[in-house]
Amino acid sequence: MYIINDLYALGETIMNRVKSLSKCLVLKILFIGIIGVQTISCSSNGNDDDVTSSGLCAGFVDGTPRMHFEVEKKQFCDERDGKKYVYVQIGGQTWMAENLNFNASSSRCYGDDTGGDSQDRCGTYGRLYNWATAMNETASSSADPSGVQGVCPSGWHLPSKDEWDLLAVTVGGSETAGIELKANSSLWATNTGIDYFGFSALPGGFFGNQNDGFSNVGNVGGWWSATEDEGFDGAIALQREVSAGVNFLGLWQIRKEYLFSVRCVKG
Repeated sequence: MYIINDLYALGETIMNRVKSLSKCLVLKILFIGIIGVQTISCSSNGNDDDVTSSGLCAGFVDGTPRMHFEVEKKQFCDERDGKKYVYVQIGGQTWMAENLNFNASSSRCYGDDTGGDSQDRCGTYGRLYNWATAMNETASSSADPSGVQGVCPSGWHLPSKDEWDLLAVTVGGSETAGIELKANSSLWATNTGIDYFGFSALPGGFFGNQNDGFSNVGNVGGWWSATEDEGFDGAIALQREVSAGVNFLGLWQIRKEYLFSVRCVKG
């Protein structure tokens, strides 16, 4: 009787231990003995609900790690196209650590105004979006959180100016946020970043207008906020930017037809 009880206790211990593992994809434990055969599966955080069961992300486990600029970061999968993005928690916010690369109407890859990717830039820098596309035609928001999903994946949203401001405060203030957020990468023409928080900002450039075209890849990384500037008859929105050669995180008033990158915040 003591042996039977000990076997049950051992079986329970093994199963509880497996369920608590944080980095398993699918583990199957077969405990053969008096308690019979038991099969256990667990996801990256021990929750079977995090395994996508259908669609373009079928079988993907939310939180599956990937190396990104020499740091292991968690990933999620965009069910619209199956693309996977790494993300990081910075203070109380969870940010994508890569630019969005969803092929929305009127979005562009740097250097190709046809909608294609002839210069093979999108895989590195993501796509560029005008403000209307980034917002998915939603009204401006200055709330925190913005409440604007926009072009972001389900469960994520386009951050407002206030959310960008909070990020800047969390990493030490706008005057030095640029160097803190920039990736430590030779993709920057000069003054590579510290990237202490894993945000890994890259210089994806932008598209100004048909006269100016694409500009400043390697020198400028800029991202739309969900907040417009009300002083310009609805023609201007607020954008955050880091540049080569400077340490600060800029705040700019930009015409909405310009094309910039998008970073999304979870929630």
